[in-house]
Amino acid sequence: MYYEILSDMEQCLLCIVIMFLAFVTLHRMLQTIWFHMPVKYILFSGCVFGISLIYFEGACVVIEHISDPVKEGWMAQVFMNTPVPLQVLFIVILLGTDIIFKRIIRRTRQHQLSYDCVKECMDALPEGILFTYGNGTPILVNETMQRLNEALTGNGIMNGNQFWNIVSQHPGRKEDKRPDKENIFVVEAMDRIWDIQQQRIYVAQQPITEIIATDVTGLYNLHLELNRRNAVLADINKRLQHFNQNVTAVTREQEILAAKIRVHNNLGKTLLAFRAYLATPPLQRNRQELLEIWQETFHILEKDVENHHTIDMKDIYETAHLLGVKILLNGHLPDRTDILSLIITATKECLTNTVKHAKGTVLYLDIQTVTQHGIPYYQIQLQNNGTPPLTNDITEHGGLRNLRRLIEAEGGTMLVKGKPCFQLTILLRQNKEKMDENKSDDS
Repeated sequence: MYYEILSDMEQCLLCIVIMFLAFVTLHRMLQTIWFHMPVKYILFSGCVFGISLIYFEGACVVIEHISDPVKEGWMAQVFMNTPVPLQVLFIVILLGTDIIFKRIIRRTRQHQLSYDCVKECMDALPEGILFTYGNGTPILVNETMQRLNEALTGNGIMNGNQFWNIVSQHPGRKEDKRPDKENIFVVEAMDRIWDIQQQRIYVAQQPITEIIATDVTGLYNLHLELNRRNAVLADINKRLQHFNQNVTAVTREQEILAAKIRVHNNLGKTLLAFRAYLATPPLQRNRQELLEIWQETFHILEKDVENHHTIDMKDIYETAHLLGVKILLNGHLPDRTDILSLIITATKECLTNTVKHAKGTVLYLDIQTVTQHGIPYYQIQLQNNGTPPLTNDITEHGGLRNLRRLIEAEGGTMLVKGKPCFQLTILLRQNKEKMDENKSDDS
């Protein structure tokens, strides 16, 4: 079966297939050129396209010969004398060759670095990248840099030098204390902190300007936190230096204060005991107890303050019994030795005042736990059944003044009232860490 016996519809369909084959092979050849494929692939695709083009030209000549037999040529003779099945087989072979060649091109492109591949990789990076010529004309710019430029200027990148000038004068620039910062700027854009650097590189002896924008939001926040902590440490260091300068004077002052309190308390205790001895009928006087008290007082005066023995509540009760005063305790004594020592000192002072000024016989000691602003406190109240002071305002001197200095040194408070009866109220924090923090704040 030859071409001339085909119907007009069949001839038209065959020409369309041949034309389609020519266009497909042309497209494949242009692909190899566009993708910069190896020369052998370009030559092969050119040969396939040439064969398809010649075949297409033969079909066109046959159509022209049928309409005008006078224009018969050799291409028309070859095309018309070739059986149609052989022509169809030739078309299938060319199409099969094109399909195989397409797969070869696709496989080669997967292992070949093209311009589009470079651009896609650049756009996938979180950093902004911009390459320009010396006059600022962009060579390559990725999507991140485009978005950054739009956030800073409202437009796309038209000139790299103009973009750098805008960055250097942007009001959102952050302070940068790095030594070499002429070509480095830190700016805030798109709710992020960007480190933008510029440098000059050479490609084929041609100067190229490279601008890189890196998201350093996390590092910048860490930098701010580090500065804040350094400021806190500097303040603590300054306070420690101040404390070290004054620690000797504070220690000496505390030792002198402790000595004054001991001397005052023991002399007061001895004088009160002697007063009670004189007020007792001669037949009921215990001369030996009075001598022991005087000997203990002289012994304490001869010793250094640091070597004195510790006085506990048992000693206070014995002294009160000797002076004819009864101590009534409501509550429980704390386990902490520092607070217990302050309670003993306050009880001794109130015992002295009860006998000396109020002429009382009962001393009430009340210890409770109270809470203020969520912080637990020991509340210590001392009062007697003696004669109240003439005024509500008590002038503190001697023992009371020394006691207040001890209480406030431990971060506590002390309140003295004279009406309706003499009352001493002390507040001390139960949490020792909180007390130490208070003292460090006061210093």
